[in-house]
Amino acid sequence: MPKHLHVLASTTFFDRFFDKVLNVNHWSGFDRDRCDKIDVKIEDLESLIFHRFEFEKISQNFGSEARCALKFLRSWFLGGYNRYQYLPILFGWKFNAEQAQLERFVVEVTKLFTCYGIVWHKITAGRRNPAYELLQKIVVSSESVEDVFAEIHNSRVGRKAELTEILTERSIAHLGREKNLICRTSAMLDELGLDEKSQKSPEALVKLLFGTKIDIEHIESANHKDGSKREKIWDEWKKELHQIGNLMVLEMTKNRSISNEGYVGTKLPVYEGSDFSIAQRQAREFKTWDLESCKQRKYTEIDRLVRHLCG
Repeated sequence: MPKHLHVLASTTFFDRFFDKVLNVNHWSGFDRDRCDKIDVKIEDLESLIFHRFEFEKISQNFGSEARCALKFLRSWFLGGYNRYQYLPILFGWKFNAEQAQLERFVVEVTKLFTCYGIVWHKITAGRRNPAYELLQKIVVSSESVEDVFAEIHNSRVGRKAELTEILTERSIAHLGREKNLICRTSAMLDELGLDEKSQKSPEALVKLLFGTKIDIEHIESANHKDGSKREKIWDEWKKELHQIGNLMVLEMTKNRSISNEGYVGTKLPVYEGSDFSIAQRQAREFKTWDLESCKQRKYTEIDRLVRHLCG
């Protein structure tokens, strides 16, 4: 069927499909010959339903990264790509995949869609094509699990330069979806990078990243409490003020408590007491905060985000 039909809701798709087959109504894209060739088998639908429930049971035993990846895949800040959260179920159905393969698929496909979600501010029908092609690879053309993983890997690597440029140049502070996607991913990397004794359980990590009410904190305040300093800060920092070097997740209550106060006297102690490792690391590594510190952090964050998503 034409790929533009994949943007339709499932109910709409089947209503129009059967309208065409039964000659009740005619819809654009639903060619009669193609519709007549489709063989919808009850046993296939039953198998899909079985794998849908099996996936939910298996996913409860995923490790920390896969559990977080699944939450990202189903989240609003992945944008239009969260509509493809069913792909792991199709993958499991097609290959009768075991837990390790399902975990790997969830992590890999979420990295790919995170790349797309960051690079493309608006996710149009044309920009859904890579997801459609991956769907075709899973259901129609691939002969092995490794074929699918190779497709995802090549697609991720191919976005490296574009992702690096976007993270370097784009101001994200006023882009709610993108800043949540980028900053939460960055926070996750800090948690996953802890030594084994310090790492949180998968359940605790998911609760921290997705169950905590957070703000995206400007480390250097965008509107400093001292009004006389604001214009000087804006002129000096320019777009760096609203880029990844100056932004991180922080508990909403802690962020509201420090408001637009100064860094050393007010913000550092709050960062130290945060449950987020990324905030603790900020307090540990940067005892003072200026534009050069921000640029240093920016390129560190970009490097590890790009290596994680495209490496």
